[in-house]
Amino acid sequence: MDKVLKTILFYKKDNNWYADIEKYTEAENIMVGEACDILDALSKEVCTSDNPCLLLSVINSYEPSSYLASKRRSHNGYGATYDVINCRNNNFKEFWLCNVVHSVFKDHPKELSIVAISSCSNTKYHDIY
Repeated sequence: MDKVLKTILFYKKDNNWYADIEKYTEAENIMVGEACDILDALSKEVCTSDNPCLLLSVINSYEPSSYLASKRRSHNGYGATYDVINCRNNNFKEFWLCNVVHSVFKDHPKELSIVAISSCSNTKYHDIY
């Protein structure tokens, strides 16, 4: 599979993290479990707002020097669980992503790495990826 780099906007509202993926409702774009903890940790590195907003550059390959590198452990009709191989400054073990990922990468990639993070204004931008 060719490496594909995507930039995805995530924003926090009412203590919940959301991906800004067009064609899906906010309820479908909500992040859950350890994915929220990972976004909280990343936002502390670059955001100063009480309502943080992140731009994450994510690639569908294992990049050992990235902010977070992961490999897919399991996949079913609802989503996929990823094992965290390395994560800067944190000890995260795993996270789960629903099938909204298919709109970004066409499937759940076998490997995912966050290669860049930046803060953005707390505005929703569709079609960044």
